[in-house]
Amino acid sequence: MDICDKAKLLEQQQRNIALARALQRPPQVQQSINDEAVCEDCFAPIPAARLAVLPRANRCIDCQSIKERHEQG
Repeated sequence: MDICDKAKLLEQQQRNIALARALQRPPQVQQSINDEAVCEDCFAPIPAARLAVLPRANRCIDCQSIKERHEQG
């Protein structure tokens, strides 16, 4: 398996995880996602101040901090 195959496999795995998460969301959360930016982990609205600094943020500050601590250790 070459590097392109590995990248394609990783991309598909990440897509499957994102799809599974999206399908687990309650309908009211899905509606709020359509209306505003919502954290992908806790479904809380992402504050406008965070989006002003990082427009493509997909996690609130708390969930992003947890994710970064998990990745470090």
